[in-house]
Amino acid sequence: MKILHTSDWHLGQKFFNFDRDAEFQQALHWLLEQLKIHAPDVLLVSGDVFDTLNPSHAALTMYYGFLNSLRGTSVRHTVITGGNHDSATMLAAPKGILEHLSVHIVAQANPHNLAEEVIKLYDNSGQLEAIIAAVPFLRERDLPAAMSSENTHDRIARVRAGIQQHFEDVAKLTVSDDVPVVAMGHLYASGGQDDKKMERIYAADKENIAAQAFPKAFDY
Repeated sequence: MKILHTSDWHLGQKFFNFDRDAEFQQALHWLLEQLKIHAPDVLLVSGDVFDTLNPSHAALTMYYGFLNSLRGTSVRHTVITGGNHDSATMLAAPKGILEHLSVHIVAQANPHNLAEEVIKLYDNSGQLEAIIAAVPFLRERDLPAAMSSENTHDRIARVRAGIQQHFEDVAKLTVSDDVPVVAMGHLYASGGQDDKKMERIYAADKENIAAQAFPKAFDY
């Protein structure tokens, strides 16, 4: 199985007051060409499909147009997770319809039903061929609640532990000896390099979990 992984499209983002729709359209066209060249079986989109909670009509048109164009490629499964810029409600709204196009949406975490983040992919004969741990952006409401006496250091430690525990709990639902298990996430992994202006992507910024902290159940 061949997988193409992408993220952070930020459709609808403006440069000051100028829209960038032509650029986004070119980027999606380029991505479509890459799909045709490399012929992956699975496309993963790890969050921030849109730049705002209320994307423009043009951004929505590009998004749905791209998903529709996947039918002419080798892609048999698409998995999309929500990012911190995405509206979980808007992203999840067409979930039922998109599943008929083999597009799986996990817009937000549900701590009470982690199985929603486990996507099993089957081949045309009905055989399981991969398991995707589709973890969306984890907001503070998805993590253990703060204590009244919590200081900044305590908060960072709680957030970090909560993120790691969430991935560990999802990993327990994905164990398989027969097929690869792939984890998706939308977070800042400590040890990575980023532009100073983007450090506050998440409250824990560089205190997020390191790549080494991800459960060993994940093959990628």
